[in-house]
Amino acid sequence: MIQYDHRFTNLIDVNKITDMDKDAILCTCNEITCQEVENAIRQKKLKTIEEVGNETTAGTICGGCVDEIYLLLEKINGKVLL
Repeated sequence: MIQYDHRFTNLIDVNKITDMDKDAILCTCNEITCQEVENAIRQKKLKTIEEVGNETTAGTICGGCVDEIYLLLEKINGKVLL
């Protein structure tokens, strides 16, 4: 299970994710772009970080992009199920 620690959310620049270039790599381990994650969230109606990982493989290796995935989920869905 992918773990997300909400205590660190306030350390992330929210504009970084909302203004991110759609072709920018979100997950460097699996070379998944921001657009791929955003499309998966919208098309598959994903609600959790784990669902995003299962669908795209983003966030499943080192977990370094989990905060950005959280912010995309929040931006698209308004809330994130943990």
